[in-house]
Amino acid sequence: MQIHPDRGNVILDFFPAEAHFLAEILGRIAHNYEEADPGIYFSEDLGGSGYAEEDVEAWRQELREGGEDNARLARRWMALLQVENREWISWEMTPEDVGRFLLLANDHRMYLARRFGVTEQDMSLEIDELEGDERRVVLLEIHFLAHMMELLLPFAPL
Repeated sequence: MQIHPDRGNVILDFFPAEAHFLAEILGRIAHNYEEADPGIYFSEDLGGSGYAEEDVEAWRQELREGGEDNARLARRWMALLQVENREWISWEMTPEDVGRFLLLANDHRMYLARRFGVTEQDMSLEIDELEGDERRVVLLEIHFLAHMMELLLPFAPL
């Protein structure tokens, strides 16, 4: 994966395998927003977090209302990455796309870690050191999204 600025936007260039993997991730994100309660991206365990209950409820409502938009956006991005027979697959992102992607990717990473019990200690392990194939794939997905986020962060809108 390579990244470079272009006329105020950002171009991400992927090897086909990277683009395919990201398209699969985006498909799961869209599915979660379409078929499941979008609140799955929201930790129910906020006791003692310092958030006021009205803030927590407002956030849940915002997730429900924004779920359809997030699903459509993830599906649109997924379609851009599903190109065959190319050496590189390019994705041009506007600053707004970068901001939205960072939010969706971070929420998805947190959800995966919570759902599959991936701890901070697990994050420092090599993939083959983690128990269970499913958790290995999840760790790979978390690291892949984290790497993308790290590359995109300098291009995020302020």
